[in-house]
Amino acid sequence: MRSEKVKLKKTTPDLKNLIFHGSSVLFIGKHESIRMLFELQRLHIKGLKIYDYRQSLSAKVAVRAGYGERIFSEEINDDAMKKQMYAGINNMEYIPCNVSDDLINKYPNIYKKIKSPFTQEMITVGKAIRPEVAIIHVPRCDIYGNIQVDPTDKIEEMENLRLALCASHIIVTAEQIVTSKAIQMNQRNMVMESDRIDFVMETPYGSFPTCEEGRYRADEMDDVQLLKVIEEYKDWERWINDIDVMKLLRLTTNRRGE
Repeated sequence: MRSEKVKLKKTTPDLKNLIFHGSSVLFIGKHESIRMLFELQRLHIKGLKIYDYRQSLSAKVAVRAGYGERIFSEEINDDAMKKQMYAGINNMEYIPCNVSDDLINKYPNIYKKIKSPFTQEMITVGKAIRPEVAIIHVPRCDIYGNIQVDPTDKIEEMENLRLALCASHIIVTAEQIVTSKAIQMNQRNMVMESDRIDFVMETPYGSFPTCEEGRYRADEMDDVQLLKVIEEYKDWERWINDIDVMKLLRLTTNRRGE
């Protein structure tokens, strides 16, 4: 675990060096990266090529807001995308996967049928996914990007973070920035060390209005309503500060998720 001179910044100007007009972006993780939608608005970033794994609200709002377009439609199954991301991680050009003939015809530059070199049968392969940026929201990490999750989420989030490695850069928003000592004292819940993390931003309520188990419950809001909020407020902190304090307290849970 890295613990030398601070390399990562928590200031937003650095984002311009990681994500810009035309970037390919992967939204991934159990928790939504709602804060990043406000940052995309603030930086006036458009033309993104968006990989939407598991139909996240973040990706849906980014598309609706005009920040970019989905590379895949919602018809692509998660298993195929997962295999294609693993292909990207392992520097493979393509990987066998199961998609319908309709999708092969719809995305001829992504899916193809080729002859197996072993059986001579025709198989479907998908092009490796290698986005420029992956965006993920986590419960806590230190300023270097060493990430910890809650024990109940560890297996799922380990896979999500592993899949994020298909990207050239990883942006992390965290509910809480803790000390490196705190990370070291509870290493069993650490799911990724900092070597591949490029940017860390502390963002309490960073998944709101979706839920963060053990921290706050969801507030019912669809993608259309959330987009209106982003367009009206434009600044994340102004929106959070403007929300009724009692409402946030009602939505806040204790660490056991009660």
